Amino acid sequence: MGQKHYEKGAVLSATDEPTIFLLNSGEVMTTSSKGLVNQMTVGDHFGSDDWGVGDELQKCTAIATTPVDVSFLRRSDVHAILLDCDRLGKPIPPRTRVLSTSVQFKNLSKIKL
Repeated sequence: MGQKHYEKGAVLSATDEPTIFLLNSGEVMTTSSKGLVNQMTVGDHFGSDDWGVGDELQKCTAIATTPVDVSFLRRSDVHAILLDCDRLGKPIPPRTRVLSTSVQFKNLSKIKL
């Protein structure tokens, strides 16, 4: 994950790999290949749709309408995190609960509310 600053009028572009952008400050105008135009503000995200996962983000061109700061996440960043997880894709072993048999009736106390 990285961060970058763009001045007003700059075109925010992804690298040659799928990237998601998160807008930290400023405003961005996006236009999609389907002709949709959106004005993005702080907290909005946009980027590539070639992630191979369920939620698809449209490919778009984004132009900074004010100075902006963005965080970005590349597909390679996600793969690096997921490949580092040894348990990924493996079943979770069942957990057996052990009940204490050492508790006796005299150990219990009544509480009045």
